[in-house]
Amino acid sequence: MKLFRALTFLILLASTCLLGCGDGNSHVTGTLTNNGTPLEVGEKGVVQVQFIQLQDGKPKGFRTAQSVDKVGHFEATVPPGNYRIAILQLDPYPDKDLLKGAFDDRKSPIEKDLSSSQSIEIELAEFQK
Repeated sequence: MKLFRALTFLILLASTCLLGCGDGNSHVTGTLTNNGTPLEVGEKGVVQVQFIQLQDGKPKGFRTAQSVDKVGHFEATVPPGNYRIAILQLDPYPDKDLLKGAFDDRKSPIEKDLSSSQSIEIELAEFQK
């Protein structure tokens, strides 16, 4: 009887962990446009969205870059936190940023709280002066 109780307890404990424990990360999907249109690049170009984790407003910790597809869609998995989001329109890759560094990892005005999984829309025209 003690063995049965112990096995039952272990099975319940394991299933609780499997069902209740996620990976702890934020899964982010989104679209990137400029004046409602996806950013275009030639055959040798790439559009990247970079997530730079911030602490007290300064870059610190996690950082990743993801490619943006032809319709402006991107996906990333990041630890929860506040992020600066940098955008690079490199054409040809990696030589020339068609956005002229306006949204690079030092200057980008785009910041988001990514404490939970979410979908975000980034419209560059909203951030241009």
